[in-house]
Amino acid sequence: MPATDPPSLIDVLVPCVDVVDGRSTDATGIAVVRDPRDPVELVERYADAGVRQVLLDVMDTWDRLDDAVRITAAAGSLVRLLVSLHHGRLPSVGSCGALLDAGAGAVAVSTGVITDPGAVAAAADRFGADRVVGTANARYRGGGREGWTAFVDGGTEDTGIDVVAFGRTLAELGCGAVIANCADREGTGRGFDHALTRALVDATGLPVIASGGSRTIDDLRAGLTVGGASFVLANRMLHSGRVPLRDIRDTPLPGGR
Repeated sequence: MPATDPPSLIDVLVPCVDVVDGRSTDATGIAVVRDPRDPVELVERYADAGVRQVLLDVMDTWDRLDDAVRITAAAGSLVRLLVSLHHGRLPSVGSCGALLDAGAGAVAVSTGVITDPGAVAAAADRFGADRVVGTANARYRGGGREGWTAFVDGGTEDTGIDVVAFGRTLAELGCGAVIANCADREGTGRGFDHALTRALVDATGLPVIASGGSRTIDDLRAGLTVGGASFVLANRMLHSGRVPLRDIRDTPLPGGR
C-alpha cells in the first residue's frame, strides 16, 4: 500500500479571494502568478499547493451573475468552491442552483438570511445542507465586553441580532456549516476571536470556519485548538504572499485532529 502524506494544516485552510467586476480586488503577491488579479489563476495556485476549499467572495450584484458563473465554471473543478455573491444575498432557489450547476461546492449566505430567509431554507432543502454555508459577521458590543451583534451587507449593516442567535438561525434554515467572521478583526492581524468561534460551534453544532484576523501560522493552529473550528479562513496573510503556502502545507495538523 502506498504511503500517504500525514494530515497538514493546508487540508483545513480556506483561502478567501475577493472579486469585483470579475477581477481580484487587489493584486496578489503570491509568486509564480502570471496575472496577479485573475481569480481563476489564484484558485489554481491554491489548488497546486494542496488547498481543498476556497471562498470566492464576489461583491458584484446578482445582475452580474454571468461573471460569477464564468469564474465558478473555470475554477470549480480545481477545489471545492464556496461562492458568496452580493454580500451573501440569495434572491431565489434558482439563483443558488445556477452557481451550483456552474461548479460551486456551496453557496454562502449572510444578508439573504435577513432579506429572504425563505429562499435560504428552500435552497438548503432542495440542494442539501452541504451546499449552503451561512456566514455570521460579528462586531463587538460594549467594546467586546457584551458579546457580539450580527452585521450583514459586508459587515456594514447592524441587524440588532445577537450573533449567537443569528448562528442558530443559520442552522435552523438548513445551512450545513458556518463561517464565524469577526469583522472587527479583519485586517488587524490580531488572530481569530476564539470566543466567537467557540460560541458558534456550541450554539449550532455545525462545522465552523474561523475567520477574521489571522496573520501567522500559529493563528491558524489556534483557530482549531483554542476556538474549536473545523476549518480556518485566511485572506491577506495569503494573498499578500507574506506567508508561503508551502510553510502551511509543511505544518502538521494539531494533535488529535
